Amino acid sequence: MTSKQAKKRYLERTRGPIRTREEQREWEREEQAKIRQEIKEREQEERKRRDAERAANRARRQREAAKERAEAQKKEKRAQGLPVVAPKEGQDTITQFFGHHSFKKQKPSVAKVG
Repeated sequence: MTSKQAKKRYLERTRGPIRTREEQREWEREEQAKIRQEIKEREQEERKRRDAERAANRARRQREAAKERAEAQKKEKRAQGLPVVAPKEGQDTITQFFGHHSFKKQKPSVAKVG
């Protein structure tokens, strides 16, 4: 088979339906509308992704700022000699009654059978 014959057979196989000029123009308009719709959808997805990234960055910056503020407060309290974490109400009263060693778990006594 010559290259001319191969080209002819290829064109015959890949040739679309025969259309009038009006039908061809309508088909092209529809194809262009589909392409525009796909582009619009891609742009919307990209916009959503960018917005999500921005929101995540904003939240991360806020968390970091809050962490820095907490660290600064801890530093100030340490410098002033105050407790870093405020004790719970009545905590010292409870420890007076029970002592600090009584909160440890005691090992159960195991009897040996033998």
